[in-house]
Amino acid sequence: MTRLFLAAALLAAVPTFVHAQTAPMGYIEGAIGISLISDVETEDYIIDVPGFGTFAGHAEADYNTEFTGGAEIGLTTGRWGFGASWDFTSAQLDEDRVRGTLDGSPFNEEITDDQLAEDFGISLDNNVHVVAGNVSFNFGPPDAGFRPYIGAGLGAAVFEKASTEFAVTATLGARFTLGPRSYVGGRYRLTHIGGPQDDAGVEFDPLTYHTFSLLLGLYFGG
Repeated sequence: MTRLFLAAALLAAVPTFVHAQTAPMGYIEGAIGISLISDVETEDYIIDVPGFGTFAGHAEADYNTEFTGGAEIGLTTGRWGFGASWDFTSAQLDEDRVRGTLDGSPFNEEITDDQLAEDFGISLDNNVHVVAGNVSFNFGPPDAGFRPYIGAGLGAAVFEKASTEFAVTATLGARFTLGPRSYVGGRYRLTHIGGPQDDAGVEFDPLTYHTFSLLLGLYFGG
């Protein structure tokens, strides 16, 4: 009889235990890191350059490695996570190249961003805010101290000096438990953005950048 009672108590406790392990729990995290931006090109365009004639061609840009930051808030349930993220990157030029013709003659020069803006009508420096909805899958169980994960997101990239464009993200990361409600982690995120149009009407090719970040987060609820 005692064994039957213990077995019944154990069976009754199992659903509660499972619920405790898989109950939805909110999370909020901050991120800081660096971003590596691929070379960016404009589409061909034509513009009058005062004192020189008409330029027809395109511009190419190499960017510096820049610091980046962001935040995410969401819900984790079992091995799945659902969140909304914001990532910020400041794209500052390292080198500009302008290729085409100037008043009918071949033109291929490296110039400063100030010259590019003043003489050729475009600026390749920009601040980018990416807002996305994300879904992730954790390879570790909810109570694991180490939880690697993969994720993907869809959203919008908001440029300081250009049009807002569709953005797609892919993420690979891991979280390490510090305590019952806190964790640290690392994350790699690939962001691909549709080609924007700047305030002067110049169109850019789609751009891609890579972000490597450290994370600090808290769980709540559950």
